[in-house]
Amino acid sequence: MINQLVNQNIAVAQNIHSVLQSSYAVEARLLGVTDFPALRRPIDSFINNENTFLGYFLEKRLAGVIDLAVKSSFVDINSLVVKPEFFRQGIANQLLIYISESYDVEECIVETGLDNLLAIELYKKHGLIEVKPLDTDFGVRKVQYTKKI
Repeated sequence: MINQLVNQNIAVAQNIHSVLQSSYAVEARLLGVTDFPALRRPIDSFINNENTFLGYFLEKRLAGVIDLAVKSSFVDINSLVVKPEFFRQGIANQLLIYISESYDVEECIVETGLDNLLAIELYKKHGLIEVKPLDTDFGVRKVQYTKKI
């Protein structure tokens, strides 16, 4: 089940933070970095955030989170994470389907690490096309994907 999360609620923000921390720890290892900015993201950054946070729940547990900046003509996916114990169960896939069916926008944008092959495979499966590679100040090559909706 997918629900909008009230990220201004401290308990909800802590739950979002927990899912992101566990998922990004795996991604940092996958990308071979020890200083991964997403792992330094404080809980306040969720509480004081105007983005839309959606959660995927399994057995009443928050299993996946998507953080969206919804604009008039596009959706920018800032984070799409799944708690590691729920990997490979189609949760990220369901969240992307939900976005494409629920938002009346012209474009979807997302970035991921160049070596995050599972995320890249998922985005391509959903018709997102590589736009450009990006360099970061923390040593990870990223790539941006987009899809006209």
